Amino acid sequence: MIDLIAALRRHVELLRIYAQHAFQERNELFLGEVAGKLRMLVAEHGQRSLLLDLMDELGAAVRFKLNLPPVKDPDYDKEITLRHYMGRTGLGIATGSGFRMLSHSKFVREWANQYGTAHEAWKVTEHFLNAHHAGVFIGGEAANVGIVVGEG
Repeated sequence: MIDLIAALRRHVELLRIYAQHAFQERNELFLGEVAGKLRMLVAEHGQRSLLLDLMDELGAAVRFKLNLPPVKDPDYDKEITLRHYMGRTGLGIATGSGFRMLSHSKFVREWANQYGTAHEAWKVTEHFLNAHHAGVFIGGEAANVGIVVGEG
Protein backbone atom coordinates (compact mmCIF):
# COMPACT_ATOMS: atom_id res chain seq x y z
CA MET A 1 0.00 0.00 0.00
CA ILE A 2 2.93 2.34 0.61
CA ASP A 3 3.79 2.02 -3.09
CA LEU A 4 0.25 3.05 -4.02
CA ILE A 5 0.43 6.10 -1.77
CA ALA A 6 3.76 7.10 -3.32
CA ALA A 7 2.27 6.63 -6.80
CA LEU A 8 -0.73 8.73 -5.82
CA ARG A 9 1.52 11.56 -4.60
CA ARG A 10 3.52 11.45 -7.84
CA HIS A 11 0.43 11.52 -10.05
CA VAL A 12 -1.24 14.30 -8.04
CA GLU A 13 1.91 16.41 -8.29
CA LEU A 14 2.02 15.86 -12.05
CA LEU A 15 -1.68 16.76 -12.25
CA ARG A 16 -0.97 19.99 -10.36
CA ILE A 17 1.85 20.87 -12.78
CA TYR A 18 -0.22 19.99 -15.86
CA ALA A 19 -3.21 21.97 -14.53
CA GLN A 20 -0.96 25.01 -13.97
CA HIS A 21 0.16 24.89 -17.60
CA ALA A 22 -3.31 24.15 -18.98
CA PHE A 23 -5.45 26.55 -16.97
CA GLN A 24 -3.33 29.36 -15.56
CA GLU A 25 -0.99 29.60 -18.53
CA ARG A 26 -3.82 28.61 -20.92
CA ASN A 27 -1.61 26.14 -22.76
CA GLU A 28 -4.01 23.69 -24.45
CA LEU A 29 -1.14 21.26 -25.08
CA PHE A 30 -1.58 20.12 -21.46
CA LEU A 31 -5.35 19.50 -21.55
CA GLY A 32 -4.92 15.86 -22.54
CA GLU A 33 -2.37 15.34 -19.76
CA VAL A 34 -4.83 16.74 -17.20
CA ALA A 35 -7.58 14.50 -18.53
CA GLY A 36 -5.29 11.46 -18.54
CA LYS A 37 -4.32 11.97 -14.90
CA LEU A 38 -7.94 12.58 -13.88
CA ARG A 39 -9.00 9.44 -15.75
CA MET A 40 -6.40 7.35 -13.96
CA LEU A 41 -7.20 8.86 -10.55
CA VAL A 42 -11.01 9.16 -10.48
CA ALA A 43 -12.80 8.11 -13.70
CA GLU A 44 -14.23 4.63 -13.21
CA HIS A 45 -15.78 2.56 -15.96
CA GLY A 46 -14.53 -0.96 -16.34
CA GLN A 47 -11.14 0.14 -15.08
CA ARG A 48 -9.72 0.87 -11.67
CA SER A 49 -9.09 4.40 -10.43
CA LEU A 50 -6.11 4.90 -8.17
CA LEU A 51 -7.52 7.54 -5.82
CA LEU A 52 -10.98 6.01 -5.44
CA ASP A 53 -9.58 2.50 -4.94
CA LEU A 54 -7.11 3.75 -2.35
CA MET A 55 -9.87 5.63 -0.53
CA ASP A 56 -11.90 2.40 -0.44
CA GLU A 57 -8.92 0.42 0.83
CA LEU A 58 -8.28 2.93 3.64
CA GLY A 59 -11.97 3.37 4.45
CA ALA A 60 -11.69 7.08 3.71
CA ALA A 61 -15.15 8.51 3.15
CA VAL A 62 -14.14 12.03 2.18
CA ARG A 63 -17.25 14.15 1.75
CA PHE A 64 -17.67 17.70 0.42
CA LYS A 65 -20.34 20.17 -0.61
CA LEU A 66 -20.60 21.49 -4.14
CA ASN A 67 -20.68 25.24 -4.57
CA LEU A 68 -24.00 25.22 -6.42
CA PRO A 69 -26.60 27.95 -6.76
CA PRO A 70 -29.89 27.21 -4.97
CA VAL A 71 -31.60 25.40 -7.82
CA LYS A 72 -33.48 22.15 -8.11
CA ASP A 73 -30.46 19.91 -7.78
CA PRO A 74 -30.74 16.74 -5.70
CA ASP A 75 -27.29 17.42 -4.21
CA TYR A 76 -27.84 21.08 -3.40
CA ASP A 77 -26.62 21.79 0.14
CA LYS A 78 -25.68 18.11 0.75
CA GLU A 79 -22.34 16.50 1.34
CA ILE A 80 -21.40 14.01 -1.38
CA THR A 81 -18.46 11.71 -2.05
CA LEU A 82 -15.96 12.08 -4.86
CA ARG A 83 -17.27 8.84 -6.43
CA HIS A 84 -20.81 10.28 -6.38
CA TYR A 85 -19.59 13.53 -7.93
CA MET A 86 -17.83 11.70 -10.76
CA GLY A 87 -21.02 9.74 -11.49
CA ARG A 88 -23.17 12.88 -11.60
CA THR A 89 -24.25 14.40 -14.89
CA GLY A 90 -21.56 16.88 -15.77
CA LEU A 91 -22.34 17.96 -19.31
CA GLY A 92 -25.25 18.09 -21.69
CA ILE A 93 -24.49 18.83 -25.31
CA ALA A 94 -26.52 18.93 -28.50
CA THR A 95 -25.47 16.67 -31.37
CA GLY A 96 -26.95 15.85 -34.76
CA SER A 97 -28.51 12.72 -33.25
CA GLY A 98 -29.96 14.45 -30.20
CA PHE A 99 -28.97 15.74 -26.80
CA ARG A 100 -26.23 13.75 -24.98
CA MET A 101 -25.78 13.77 -21.23
CA LEU A 102 -22.38 12.72 -19.88
CA SER A 103 -21.27 12.06 -16.33
CA HIS A 104 -18.09 13.75 -15.13
CA SER A 105 -16.39 10.36 -15.30
CA LYS A 106 -17.53 9.66 -18.87
CA PHE A 107 -16.51 13.12 -20.02
CA VAL A 108 -13.04 12.76 -18.45
CA ARG A 109 -12.57 9.41 -20.21
CA GLU A 110 -13.64 10.84 -23.57
CA TRP A 111 -11.51 13.95 -23.06
CA ALA A 112 -8.47 11.75 -22.34
CA ASN A 113 -9.17 9.67 -25.46
CA GLN A 114 -9.73 12.68 -27.71
CA TYR A 115 -6.61 14.49 -26.57
CA GLY A 116 -4.34 11.49 -26.85
CA THR A 117 -3.22 10.61 -23.33
CA ALA A 118 -4.16 6.93 -23.65
CA HIS A 119 -4.24 6.95 -27.42
CA GLU A 120 -5.04 9.49 -30.07
CA ALA A 121 -8.57 9.08 -31.33
CA TRP A 122 -8.70 8.79 -35.10
CA LYS A 123 -12.13 10.33 -35.13
CA VAL A 124 -13.43 13.05 -32.82
CA THR A 125 -16.95 12.53 -31.52
CA GLU A 126 -19.50 15.17 -32.43
CA HIS A 127 -20.61 15.81 -28.85
CA PHE A 128 -17.01 16.27 -27.70
CA LEU A 129 -16.29 18.70 -30.52
CA ASN A 130 -19.51 20.62 -29.83
CA ALA A 131 -18.65 20.87 -26.13
CA HIS A 132 -15.09 21.96 -26.84
CA HIS A 133 -16.10 24.68 -29.29
CA ALA A 134 -19.38 25.78 -27.70
CA GLY A 135 -18.04 29.21 -26.78
CA VAL A 136 -19.49 28.90 -23.28
CA PHE A 137 -17.22 30.12 -20.47
CA ILE A 138 -17.51 29.81 -16.70
CA GLY A 139 -15.18 32.02 -14.70
CA GLY A 140 -13.03 32.65 -17.78
CA GLU A 141 -12.57 28.94 -18.57
CA ALA A 142 -14.27 26.97 -21.32
CA ALA A 143 -17.35 25.35 -19.78
CA ASN A 144 -16.26 21.83 -20.64
CA VAL A 145 -12.95 22.40 -18.85
CA GLY A 146 -14.71 23.71 -15.74
CA ILE A 147 -16.97 20.69 -15.71
CA VAL A 148 -14.05 18.30 -15.67
CA VAL A 149 -12.12 20.02 -12.91
CA GLY A 150 -15.23 20.46 -10.77
CA GLU A 151 -15.94 24.14 -11.10
CA GLY A 152 -18.83 23.94 -13.54
